[in-house]
Amino acid sequence: MTISTFCVLAMTTDTGAVDQEAFNNRLEFSAALLLTSVSFIYVCGDSIPKLSYLTMIDFMMLHSFLTQFIMMFEAYLVFLMTSQCSNSSCNDTIRSVELYALIFVPLQYVLIQLLLIVYALCKRSRELRTAQEHMTGVEPCLLVRTRKEEQTMDGIDKLRWWQRFTKMEF
Repeated sequence: MTISTFCVLAMTTDTGAVDQEAFNNRLEFSAALLLTSVSFIYVCGDSIPKLSYLTMIDFMMLHSFLTQFIMMFEAYLVFLMTSQCSNSSCNDTIRSVELYALIFVPLQYVLIQLLLIVYALCKRSRELRTAQEHMTGVEPCLLVRTRKEEQTMDGIDKLRWWQRFTKMEF
């Protein structure tokens, strides 16, 4: 939904300017996508557990909202620039603002989303490694074991769970 927000940059008149009609089209499209994103969060809210802190998916959604807002602000800024000046130097400025928005806003969106994903994966693997080193967490063979079997295994605590499981005699 956020990536389709970048389509508003193509909504101009034949001269490349943003008149009242193009501005209305840009805002209508952006507002519809913003409302779609909000409704997406409410629909997904039933599937995601309620937590008292922000998760990585929350940060990704907040960044998506921010990017959509930036695109709406850019449309408003270009409309103001178009309505206040009509000479060729202003048209060059408007085209450069549109070009910078076309390049940098999608680029920052993709890069920050990728950085958030990589950060989340690195954090998850780091926590998994820590859990494996300290032998914490749920072992897959705990469903098979009983408390009596765990007491007989106290002598071989230094082995990993799969090594413990293979040393047990059935």
